[in-house]
Amino acid sequence: MSQKEYYPSVATDVESIASDEESIASDEESIASDVESHTTDVKSDATDVKSVATDVKPVVQMWNLLQQMWSLLEYI
Repeated sequence: MSQKEYYPSVATDVESIASDEESIASDEESIASDVESHTTDVKSDATDVKSVATDVKPVVQMWNLLQQMWSLLEYI
């Protein structure tokens, strides 16, 4: 008589635990992949923000210059 026949519930429990561990390992890999993807997205967003800031800077400078010119015209 094999141990599997002698302890059927133990063998089933061990198989179930092994299956659960495989499932957990798969979930961990999926989470790691999601984190890596999110990290890439955040880096891309940061690059986009820097680009927008670079594009906006001359507009802000021009706006400030126009305000100064308007103030000067009001003074005159």
